Amino acid sequence: MIDKATMGRELRRIRKNLNLSIKKAAYSTGLSVPLISDIERGRTWPSYATLFKLAKLYGVAPSQIIRAVEEESVERSYSLPLAPGVRELADMPNICEIFGITAQDLNDLNKIRLSGKGFQSFHQAVAAFLILKGVTYGSR
Repeated sequence: MIDKATMGRELRRIRKNLNLSIKKAAYSTGLSVPLISDIERGRTWPSYATLFKLAKLYGVAPSQIIRAVEEESVERSYSLPLAPGVRELADMPNICEIFGITAQDLNDLNKIRLSGKGFQSFHQAVAAFLILKGVTYGSR
């Protein structure tokens, strides 16, 4: 799940990497300095229009910003670094939604170790989730 603070940190990081001041960003986009400051501090969400203006100024696609924020948010929500299979599953929100897999479920799956390793494919992770939830599949 994306949160305001993570979105703000990412937008600030991009702006600072471009050596842009908030004043310059505000002037170039027609946004106010307090609005950009509040977004970067995680006090408010950028509207879609605001996100598009900032992304255009920063020379990146809005989807790149959102993806970076999603990745940081996912990593921060788990107690351990994600095993490859769990990471792959976490990167498939449509699959998680279909099966009702939550962030807590992914965290629990990530704690399971097979021969000292975590799940190496998302197929293994989904199968384990279904077994843990008592769902049967593939039977007549």
